[in-house]
Amino acid sequence: MNHFKLLKDYVFEYLSDKIYHGSLRPGEKIDISQICDHLKMSPTPVREALTELAYEAYIERLPRRGFVVKEITPEKVKQIYEIIGCLEGLATETVIYKITKENIVTLEGMIEEMEVSIEKSLFRKFYKLQRNFHDFYISIGGNEEIRNILNSLKNRLMRQAYSKDNEDGQPFYNALKQFNNEHRKIIDLLKIGDAQELARYLREVHWAFTYAKLDSDLPKTINSPGLGLKSSQASIEILKEETET
Repeated sequence: MNHFKLLKDYVFEYLSDKIYHGSLRPGEKIDISQICDHLKMSPTPVREALTELAYEAYIERLPRRGFVVKEITPEKVKQIYEIIGCLEGLATETVIYKITKENIVTLEGMIEEMEVSIEKSLFRKFYKLQRNFHDFYISIGGNEEIRNILNSLKNRLMRQAYSKDNEDGQPFYNALKQFNNEHRKIIDLLKIGDAQELARYLREVHWAFTYAKLDSDLPKTINSPGLGLKSSQASIEILKEETET
């Protein structure tokens, strides 16, 4: 049972990574037999991973087509942003009273890491860091239901890979710089304990539709490789050895 669970989790990470890097594009059908052949495993853990990916809204199951990578429109992103802004604002009402000086230092460190990522054009790393930034302070509030809902919504906004070589590279760079400046404003509001203004800022500024195109537009150039055959196969063999011992 443990062996099966680990394999299913590995397939989940493998496929979500391919979606993130753009190896699997919106609207593209996922070939189960190809995945099984590539990873040298039975269809069962693959199907379980696909079901979980569908639940997390990375993909969807269509009649007579099977599983396909989910497409997301600007209008849908706008709706999701509105919900995220409201939920984060609600969550921070509790965070304000629980956050510590040590927590603030941790958040400030994340902001500096994000700044370095932007300057080095490590935009994929920035994406992960900003997810961690928000998740960290939301977790302080202790409302796991809100946290889980937020993570599920943000999973639906998982953008394809991009690089400074994209045609929209400079505007994207500028947008991320502004986005990170807003992270600093969030910390300032947490420091002074202004829950009402923080909720308004998250709802009306930070999660405004201004940034929605970053999560709905696909880049014209993909410059980040997906998980290669050699590395993925090596990982699965190690995983099998660990579960069999």
